Amino acid sequence: MPDWPRPISAPEAAIVSLLLAEAAMEGSALATVSSLRVVDGCRCGCASVEFEATFRRTVIAEATGHTTHGEAVQIFLWGSPYRVTGLEIIGHSQTVSGLPAVENVVVHRRASPT
Repeated sequence: MPDWPRPISAPEAAIVSLLLAEAAMEGSALATVSSLRVVDGCRCGCASVEFEATFRRTVIAEATGHTTHGEAVQIFLWGSPYRVTGLEIIGHSQTVSGLPAVENVVVHRRASPT
């Protein structure tokens, strides 16, 4: 059963904050992290979540990391300099469970603010 809508979890907030800081988007998007609400999520069981239902999305940061189970994942933060719309976690196996530990996240790409 889906557990949304719900407030952003502490581990999700830590990853979103790290990616925003590394993407040099320290304005209003970073200030709103604690007030984000998960409104939808992936039904495959991965940790990807949506913070608002929108079709206009831009990748604002890209990273890699390892889940607590040691699985390598790609991480995409979706949104704009003013708001975050989603956190996508993509694994390379059939089942990805959980978020990467924030200390295992390495940012590889910072999007240009638009």
